[in-house]
Formats: sequence, structure tokens, C-alpha cells
Amino acid sequence: MAIVGASGSGKSSVVFAGLVPQLRRAKNADWQIVTFRPGNNPISAMVTAFNQTQLCQIEESHFRKTPFALSELIESIVANASVKYSFEKVYSDKYSFKRVYSEEQDTPLVNQQNGSTAITAPQQNRQSSRRLLLIVDQFEEFYTLASVAERQACLQSLIFAVNNAPAFTLVITLRADFYGQALAYRPLSDLLQNAVFNLSAMNRQELQRAIAIPANKMEIDLEKGLIDKLIDSVNRKSGRLPLLEFTLTQLWSQQQNGWLTHQAYNELGEVERALANHAEAVYSQLDRFSRSKMPKILTQLVQLCEENEITRRIATKDEVRPENWDLVSYLADARLVMTNCNPVTNQETVEIVHEALINSWGRFKHWLKADEDFRRWQQSLRRAFAAWENSNCDRGALLRGKPLADAQYWLQQREEDLSNSDRDFIYRSIQLQQGEKDREKRRRKITLSSLIVGLVLAIFLSGIACWQWKSSASNEILAISKYAKLLCASARGFDGLLESLKAADKIEKTAWVKQNPEVQQSVIKALQETVYGVRERNRIVVGEGKIRSVSFSPDGNIFASGSSNSKLSIWHQDGSLQTSIDTQQQQINRVAFSPDGKTLATAGKDGTVKLWKPNGKLFDTITAYKGQMFGMNFSPDGKMLATAGEDGQIKLWNRQGKLQRIIDIDSSSLLAVTYSPDGKMLATAGEDSTVKLWNTSGELLQTISGYQRAVISVTFSPDGQTLAASSEDGTMKFWNLDGTLLHTMSEENVIHDIRFTPDGHTIVSVGGDTTVKLWNSDYSLRKTFTGHTDGVLGLALSPDGHTIASASADSTIKLWQLDSQLFKTLQLHDDAVYTAVFSPDNSMIATASGDNTVKLWNRDGTLLKTLVGHTGAVHGLSFSPDGNIIATASWDKTVKLWKTDGTLLNTFKGHTDKVYMASISPDGTTIASASSDRTIKLWRLDGTLIKTLTGHEDVVHGVSFSPDGKMIASASHDRTVKLWSDRGKLLTTLTGHSNWVHAVTFSPDSKVIASASHDQTVKLWNTKGKLLNTIVGHTDKVLGVAFSHDGQTLASSSRDSSVKLWHLDGSLIATLRGHGNWVHSVSFSPDDLSLASASYDNTAIIWDLTDINNLDVLVQRGCSWINNYLHSYPGAESVCGMA
Repeated sequence: MAIVGASGSGKSSVVFAGLVPQLRRAKNADWQIVTFRPGNNPISAMVTAFNQTQLCQIEESHFRKTPFALSELIESIVANASVKYSFEKVYSDKYSFKRVYSEEQDTPLVNQQNGSTAITAPQQNRQSSRRLLLIVDQFEEFYTLASVAERQACLQSLIFAVNNAPAFTLVITLRADFYGQALAYRPLSDLLQNAVFNLSAMNRQELQRAIAIPANKMEIDLEKGLIDKLIDSVNRKSGRLPLLEFTLTQLWSQQQNGWLTHQAYNELGEVERALANHAEAVYSQLDRFSRSKMPKILTQLVQLCEENEITRRIATKDEVRPENWDLVSYLADARLVMTNCNPVTNQETVEIVHEALINSWGRFKHWLKADEDFRRWQQSLRRAFAAWENSNCDRGALLRGKPLADAQYWLQQREEDLSNSDRDFIYRSIQLQQGEKDREKRRRKITLSSLIVGLVLAIFLSGIACWQWKSSASNEILAISKYAKLLCASARGFDGLLESLKAADKIEKTAWVKQNPEVQQSVIKALQETVYGVRERNRIVVGEGKIRSVSFSPDGNIFASGSSNSKLSIWHQDGSLQTSIDTQQQQINRVAFSPDGKTLATAGKDGTVKLWKPNGKLFDTITAYKGQMFGMNFSPDGKMLATAGEDGQIKLWNRQGKLQRIIDIDSSSLLAVTYSPDGKMLATAGEDSTVKLWNTSGELLQTISGYQRAVISVTFSPDGQTLAASSEDGTMKFWNLDGTLLHTMSEENVIHDIRFTPDGHTIVSVGGDTTVKLWNSDYSLRKTFTGHTDGVLGLALSPDGHTIASASADSTIKLWQLDSQLFKTLQLHDDAVYTAVFSPDNSMIATASGDNTVKLWNRDGTLLKTLVGHTGAVHGLSFSPDGNIIATASWDKTVKLWKTDGTLLNTFKGHTDKVYMASISPDGTTIASASSDRTIKLWRLDGTLIKTLTGHEDVVHGVSFSPDGKMIASASHDRTVKLWSDRGKLLTTLTGHSNWVHAVTFSPDSKVIASASHDQTVKLWNTKGKLLNTIVGHTDKVLGVAFSHDGQTLASSSRDSSVKLWHLDGSLIATLRGHGNWVHSVSFSPDDLSLASASYDNTAIIWDLTDINNLDVLVQRGCSWINNYLHSYPGAESVCGMA
């Protein structure tokens, strides 16, 4: 009997939870049940399974010598005899059995007469009720893991036993996608005739019983509708039962007073995402080192088959590396993998808990995609290794030719990911090859001299051809890399990323190019710029019609778009299309989800509102206006829907589509309508160039004018205190609710839509200039996203505020991420951020801003404390060596000392102009301050002035102690750097810059000084004043400079809005683009794994510098970023292994 079904359809459960218990309860038969999984050695697995039952003790070698062994063994077991086999070779060169019974039997089952063999059963057991059931679970492993020879030998034994052994039943579980391979073997195909049970998806009643009955037995209740919700998520979807099982298990652990709740279910991510969410949560809790090991472990637990099929496999401890076993145990405790011990080899093993993890967890699928070439090669290596072992380690089965060359390549690239047996096999093959080469070398030496002239000539000619080919390939990659960097510099990061990945793909396909330092560095730099700078996460090409509106569902899992051709499209979060519907509304002007996410409304040019289920099913049509309807929004409680029409009427509808109120404005067309966050007010925007505020009873509260043309978008801030509206006249205006104008921002083109992020700290606008713009809460521009090729007509923000969807007349939707994958933005300041510094223990970041405050942040970007006390911009700051004190320098002419809890310790007064920097000495006893009054002052911590250093002829903008505490360096607008002793004596003056020197710092060993200047350079000096190097690369004034703590890297920041990392010889390591304005300063974290940059865009950015020079990691990060795009549009780009 074959149980055939899709992966995850419950085949094993039917057998082990259904059939086996039923047979064990049978009273009319004594069922002996043996079960095994084939693995890569099915005969060994089967023998082990029999031996573990205590029914017999047999040797594997016996089974390999005849296909009759299994049938004979079954007959003996059924006859109730304890068996062990021995073989004797007879003259006919065939094997015959001699069976020795250790229990009641004295008569052998095999009688030999005249060289022939006859089978006789013991008479006293003829009426035995004993039967044998052999279960082969995951039969597809015969085709995914076992060699052809192993498969053939075991199948022959099984088929012979089915046809000949008495009282024997064979049950197999087989994935449906491998059924064709099973049928391809005629003896097995014949056996399966009329013996296949097709396991289809459980129907609704079966699923309901499967959930409810166990819960009732355990006296657990499920909230009303939860069972239906669970069933809806798996009904008619094969392969989802393991996910349902996992979800129920997780729900069980979160029961509350005997109840399983909707809230707990939603928090798990529902059935679709529960396992993936759990895996992601486990992954996120790991430290950085363990995260790097996790893909190396999990990718060893799958088998890559033909036609992109992926199955799980059992891996040994050696294959996942013994040093990773602690992490394996942790993952087992987290129920992502299962560990076991092979009873034959006594090796510890591990496997994935279910194939559903492979299919549902996007990160895992990405790891597999990124590692596919290596894993497929490794599988071929292990097949070769198994063949070598089965040949009794015959030297003829070792690797040769291209297989050996491939093995040597991967040995060099990925030795740490190979098991000891893998490496030993490769080394033996290399030794054999070397021995053969040595013998061949001795033979050739005799005739070499006669061929040398011809060979030299041939080599010369082929070398020229090879050089030309290599040169052409290298130049092509260099050109692509250069183009990628140009795209990134032009704010087209997504296109630049695609190009840089193309260059990386070409390197990977021509391995020798990877060894060319110039080409490799060019690709690395292109990837650095694009991977770190890209904000466009996905692009959706709808293909026809202008996209006029877009809206996220409240849970952020789907979003909807409406277009000018009346198409409503519903998209998954990853950009894949869920459904597309022709609404027959002439044109969709607006789409909106209800707050509970159960309803999707579309407002049409034909004056109708159509209400849809999130799955695209229409359930109501409201004929709202005779003409067009432009505005529509749900109330915050979801009970009402407000619409605005070109006839100048606001109409309020309940969820059942019944008209509740008409507010007749008696004016020209209304273009937008929205509710206040508390649901008590409505704001409308119209062609009469006004914004009007109403209560929900229809009473006019306020009329706001001041626009020159029609107002087309209006929105409330999240706190409900500010109103923002944009107009066709290219302005955005911000108002108090009493009509007081707060601010006006003017653009050169129409602004179609404007929104606040959920936290209220960012304003997003889109318009006819094809851009998406981010604005700070002080109305300064933070960042501009470009990429659309026509006007952007609508926008939506994801519920978490991290993603922007922009809808354009170019028939595309773009998804933008506010943060890159490799940096965190700190964005609560209301003015330029001048300085960002890590605490000595690396636990905090302090930022100083033009908003007169210092803010302290956790490393994850959480605001801890705001230090308030300065009356002018805070320009500079530093931590004391123990991290307990912060010194701040302000334009209010003071230096202040603070505890990190915000307590003000002291205020130093003495400067007569702005103070730009305050630096604490390495011993923590002295503070140096630099001022616009052209002086440096040295202070004790109690505020006592030690000394005033004079000598600069202009503003002193920067000051820094050497790490050994023996010197002080100052940077001035007089274009010089001065070095002072720790007591204030002038040692030397460094001259060479041609413009203001803005910042200065020492190397960790105190031997090198770096200065940043408005002459667009960074200069390196020794302490005697000798110029060591001038670093050129920025295209505008350099404002900040910092050494890494290992002294090997220099970071610089500039008015060109970039951060650059350099080697000390001046060679560029990386360019980081993420700020939308000048970058004022930079600072490394104590471990050098992060970099903080402070900018005039009111933000600080924390950059992740791990593996910034690793080509493979950069490619992996880039592919991860565009993964959704590539899978939504396969074939659109030939990168990341996508053809």
C-alpha cells in the first residue's frame, strides 16, 4: 500500500497516528511492526530497523548478497523464530542460507537437496496469527538521497518480499511529486497497481474535528470563530497541516485560563506565518556570531533535487561541524530541528523539523538560493564519496579531472563548511593526482626538449588570445561597476544595486576575474555604495493605466492599488499579486482599507463606492454621486465612511452602505476628505482653494484659505493638533486647528499627496516632479527618493511607519524603506545634528543638535534621555573615559557637564563666543574647549580654568586630546592645525590646507594626526608636523574625520552628503550614502563594527560595518534586499542566480 500525497498533507500522521495504533489494538492478529526511512543507505537503515525490534539479529552484508534475504527473514519472523543468518559459498558460486533457530525450532526452513534449495515452514507454526508490517516512511528519499545502486538493491528486496513472503504487508509514504519516478521502475509500478491511497486535503469537517476533539479532551476552549479562522487558513491548501500543527502547539503554550484566543493567534502571525515568524524570532535572538553559523547549519539539512525541488535530509554532526553542535542543540530546543543518534554508526544526527520550514521561511529560502552552487556541488561530492566507500576505497573511485578541479576550488573557498570526511576524500584524490603527475612528469622529461620550441610558440599565441579575452571581460565588469556607482550617486540606488549585482554575477561566472584585485575592488565598491545606500525595496510594474491610489491593510500584510483603467489590484507584502479585478468604475480615484482590515473600499469616477473583502470578493456597491467622487476615508473606529464628490457634498455612510448624513458645502468640487484621529472632526479640501473643518454633525468649524489653486490633499497629524494640506500651486501648508498658519513649504510642481508617519516625526509628500520626499518635523527636507518616470499621484504608509508605497502615473508602485538594511536612523531632533558619539562601553550613543539639546540613545535606536539646559545649539560633546560623564559645547558660550542620567553637574563660563567642541582628556581630569573667540581653554572638572591657549587667528572649530594624553590638537578657520603639550605649550603648527580646517583627531597610537578641511581634503601628519598624505575624493567641503580604534581605517564626512572610509594610504574602502544633507561628523564604535554620522538633515545614522569588504556577503545582502522583486518578476534581471 502506498500513501501518496503532497508534502505536509499528513501521510506520516495517517500511518503512525492512525494505522499503527489501530493494528496494535487488533485482537485477531499479532502485528509486528518495523519502520525505517531510506536515507542515503536504505539497506543499512532497514537492517538497523529490524535489529532494533529484537525480532532478529542480522548482518547488513547478508542483505547485500541476495535479494531473497528480506523474504526469508520475514518468513522466519512470522514463524515466530528468533533468527540470525550465516552464509556459505557453494561451488555454483551462488549463496544459500543455513538458518539456525535459537528457540523452539530444530528444523531449518531451508533444506538443501542435490544442490537445490526448498523452503519449508515449521509445522507447529503453520497456524500462527503473527503478521509483519514494514513501513517505509518518506519513500522519496530513495530518489533524493540514495545512490542508484543502493536504491535498486533495496527495491529488489522489498518487491521480492511483497510477492513471496507470507503474512507480510508493505506500506510506504510517498510525496506526490515523486510518484512519477516510482512508476518509472516497472516492477515497482506493477506492484502499485490498485495499491495506492491518494491522500487529499482534509475537508472542513475533518479539520474541525482534528482541532476541536483534542481540545475538548484536554478541557481547552477556543474563542468563537477561531476554529473557522484556522480552517480558512488551511482549507484547500495542501501541505499546510504541519504549519497548522505548529500553530496549535504555539497557541497551546499561550492559553489563558483554559482559552485559546484570537489575540494570541494574531500575535503568532496566523497559520501562514507562524512557523516562519517563530524561526525569525529565534534567529533574531541569536548573537551575531551564531547568526553567521545558522545558515551553514540549516543549508546542510536539505537536499536540492531536480527541477528546483527541495527536501530535507538527515545530516551528521560531522557534516554540520562539531563546533556548531551547541547551536544545533539550541535550535532543537527551539523546535526548528530534531536531533537523534544513528544506532549503526553511533553518530549524532540532525534534521529540519519539517519541510514546511523551508517553504515558509523567506530567510531560509534566501540562504539556500545564495548557497545553491556550493550545496549542489557538495551533494555530488558526497555521492562520489559514497561510491568510493562502497568500492572498498578503491583508488579508481577517487576524484579526477574536472570533478577534482571543482573540489579543489571549493576546498579553497569553503573549507570550513566541509566535513572531515569530505576533506579527507578530496585530499586523497589530490595525493593520487599528484602521484600520477609526478610519474607523468618523469615520463615527459625524456621528450620535452624536442617539443619546447613548438610549445613556446603555441603558448605565446594562445596567451595573446587569452589575454585579449580576459581584458575584454575585465573591462566589461569595470564598466558595469562604474555605471552602478553613477546610478547610486544619482539617487537611483535600486538600479545601481541591480547593476552592481550583475557585475558580481559576471565575476562569479568567470572565477579567474575574482582574483584580479582591480576588478574585485571595483565591484566591491559598487556594492558598498548601492547596498548601503538603496532605499527602494521593491518595484511593482502594473503595466497599464496610471496608479492613482494605494493603501495598506491595518496589519501591513497586503496593500491595494487603484488605477485609471478601473483595475483594483491587491498585493502581498512581498509585492506578489494576490488578485486583480476590473471594478467597472471607469477610473479608481481612491482605495482605502477599513481600520479592522475586513473591508476594502474603492471610490470611482462613476460616482460609486464598491466594498470588497480583502480577498477581492465584492459584497456591496453604493451609488454615491451622479458625477465623480475624489475623496473617501473610513472613520478611525471603522463605523462610518466619508465620501467627497464633485457636486460639493460630503456624504457619511455606515458599514452597511446606508446613507447617514449629507453635508452640503455649497461650493465647487471636493477633492479630499479625512477624519481627525479622534473621529470627531472632518477636514475637506476643494477646488475653491480652501480647507474646511467640520464636526461630524455637519457644523462648519473653520475655513482655512491661503492657497492659490485647488487643494488636493489634506491630513491630520497623529496627535490631531496639526493640519497639513497640499495644493496644485506647489505648496504644502501646516496649520493649527484654529486656522493659524505654522509653516509653508513651496515646491516647483504640484503636490498630489501628503502624509505624516505614525510617530508624527516625519512628513512624506509626493508630486508631479516624480519624487517622494521626506521632511523633518521642523519642515526641513531630510531625503528625496527618485525613480519614478512620471508624476507620483498617491502614497501610503505601512502601519509600522517603516515602508512607503508610492503610486505613479508611470504605471508602477514603488516600496521604499525608511531605513536601509545596514543602518539605523536616529531622527527625533528638531534641527541639525552636529555630533554623534558612542559611549566607551558601546551601550549608548549621544547626539548633539542645533535644537539646543543632547539626546542619549540605546544601540537599537530607542531614545533614553534628552538633556535640556543649553540656550543655544549644542555643537560638540564627548564622554569621559569611564562613560559616566558627558561634556557638551554650545553656541550659548558655555560648556556643561552631565551625568548620563541627565543630571547637570556643572556649567563652565569663560568663552566670549560660540563654543564648538569640548573634549575630555584620557585620564578624565581635564576638559579642552574650542571656541569662535579664537581660543582653547583647559578646565578642571570642578569648573576651574587651568589655562587659555591663544595663537589661532580665526575661529577654533575643533580640539582633541591624544590617546596618551600628552598632546592637544586644535583645528581652526585660519587653515592651520596646532599641536600643544598637555599643559598648553605650543609645540608646532601644521600648515598646508588651503581653506578652513574643520576637525582634527589623533590615531590610537598618538603618532598620526588627521585633519578635515573645507579644501575638500583630509591630511595626515606626524607629530613633528610633517605631512604624510593628502586624501582626495570628496566633492565638497570635508567636515569630519575619525580614526577606527584599531588605527587601520579613517572615516570622513562631507558637505557632499556622503561618508567615506579610507585606508591610511589614501585608497578608498567604501562610500556610504544615506543622509539627505551635509554630514557634519563621524565616530567609530569601540569595537569598530559600527560608525555614527551626524547630519544637517536632523538625523544621525548608525552604520553596520561588519563584512563591509566581503564580496560574497555584500552580494548576499544585495540579493536579500531585492529578493522580493526578483521573485515577483522572475527573469526580469539575471542576478542572484535568477535566470
